[in-house]
Amino acid sequence: MSRTKEADLVLAVLVYAIRSLAEGDLEALREMDFGPMELKALEDVELADLHRADTLRAHCLKITLNRDVFLPMLHRLHTLQKAERMKRMLLSADAPLDMMRRLFGMSQRNYSRWRRTLVVEGATGRPPVPDEDKADRLWEAVQDRLAQREKKVLAPGDFLELAEETGLGLRVIWRSVKRWEKWGKAETRRAKKERSPGGRKVLSSTDYLAMRNA
Repeated sequence: MSRTKEADLVLAVLVYAIRSLAEGDLEALREMDFGPMELKALEDVELADLHRADTLRAHCLKITLNRDVFLPMLHRLHTLQKAERMKRMLLSADAPLDMMRRLFGMSQRNYSRWRRTLVVEGATGRPPVPDEDKADRLWEAVQDRLAQREKKVLAPGDFLELAEETGLGLRVIWRSVKRWEKWGKAETRRAKKERSPGGRKVLSSTDYLAMRNA
C-alpha cells in the first residue's frame, strides 16, 4: 500500500523535530509549539515508530504559510536550478576548469566528477589560436555583450552564445577572453590617456591586434 500524503507530512515533521532535539535546537521546537510532554514523547520515538507512520491517514499539525518567505524561497530554488542546468551545459560543451572555477567556484574534484558523469572526453594540449576572421567575430561579440553589462563581466550563458555565434570551442573562447582581460588590466593607465573628447576610449588597429594576439 502506498504511503499517504498525511504520512509523508508527519514523517517529515517527526524527523525534523527529532533532529532538532538531538542538536539542542529548542527554539525550532518552540516555534512548532512543542512543550515538555511532547519533548518527552519525542525522546521515546524509535525507528519502528517511523516505519509504522506509513499507515497514518491524518496528521496533527496546524499549518500556516509565511508568504514573506515562500515566494523568495521558491525564487531561490529556481535560481539554483538554473545555475545547475548552466553548469551541465557548459561542462558538456567542454568548458575548462579555470572557467568553471571563476564562474561557479567549482573545485577540481567536482569538475572531474561532473565530467565523468557527463562522459566528456578530456582535451589534450593547448587550445588552438582562432584564425583572423573568427578572432574578429569573437572580439566584436564579446564587446557587444560587455557593453550591455553594468559590471562589464560576461555571464555564464554568454559563453555558450559566443560558441554558437562564432563556431569556436569554449576553451578557445576562454583563453582569448582571459588574454584580452589581462591585456586590458595592464594597459588601463595608458588607455585613460587616449580617450576621445567625448570620454570614450579610442581603440586603434594596433591596440586591437595587440589585444587579439596577446
